[in-house]
Amino acid sequence: MKQLIFLIFICTIAKNASGQRIGNDYFWGIKAGAVFPTNLGRANDEVGFKDVASTGTTAGATVGWQYNERLSLAVAFNYQYLPKRSSFWNVESKGNFSANYQASSMLIEGNYYFNNAQCRPYCGVNFGMHYLRNLIDFDSRYSGSDNDASIRYVATQWKPGLGFCVGLLMPFTKNTDLVFESRLCIIPYLKEEMVPIMDGDLILDYFTKNPHGNQNQIGFTIGINFKM
Repeated sequence: MKQLIFLIFICTIAKNASGQRIGNDYFWGIKAGAVFPTNLGRANDEVGFKDVASTGTTAGATVGWQYNERLSLAVAFNYQYLPKRSSFWNVESKGNFSANYQASSMLIEGNYYFNNAQCRPYCGVNFGMHYLRNLIDFDSRYSGSDNDASIRYVATQWKPGLGFCVGLLMPFTKNTDLVFESRLCIIPYLKEEMVPIMDGDLILDYFTKNPHGNQNQIGFTIGINFKM
């Protein structure tokens, strides 16, 4: 008897939830915008992501399910590119230097919408995996000499990440919505590694990979969702 009552209760909830769903339950979307490195999680006397990288660009695609008028779930694929911060990597007088910080991610997202009006503000949370690719390439002007400090490395890592967002969904046409979003992305600590600068079997100096530790950032994007 208890099992029957519980089953009826679950079915009633499911029916009510289904009755609240808005039309065109499934959607896909694209977005693009800017991403800003932050020193969140680093002490004032430590090198942070904002110190080594400059404002970059981001783009992504989303496939989602509008469960009801308040909740949506989605899978998002994102890419971002941040160039070096020249004031930190100020070694041009000693040779040619280039650096960039790239990341690709696959995230599970959940959003809560505050109303079902024409303009729908929302907040959300996401988590998933980030593939980080940090490039450093320094071609010393003393290449081939005893003072040659040239170095090139690509640091790649898979890291879990967590994010929080706030945004606004606005109707654009009958089957499309504009999406304005601000997002904080938290990527845990990247281990610093000391890379030796070699001259044959002789160690000339050491170079620090990933001196910035955390790779946290804030992004602002504009996108468009297409209802299925």
